Amino acid sequence: MAAEKQYDAYVYEGLLLSGKCLADQIGVTSIRLSSAFAYNPSILAKLSDTGGLHVSSLLKSPAVVN
Repeated sequence: MAAEKQYDAYVYEGLLLSGKCLADQIGVTSIRLSSAFAYNPSILAKLSDTGGLHVSSLLKSPAVVN
């Protein structure tokens, strides 16, 4: 596919390392997407009580930066 057309960049999902490898192979800039959940105070409060030991302890720890 890349041999048929010229591309300026290759956009790939961050979980797929093959995207970066393909961009390097065809010699174009790679752009990594990173999906993330949006949180609000209500969801964080629920997670801090029910998110398991690791998540709960992280969310209840004091803020590092104010």
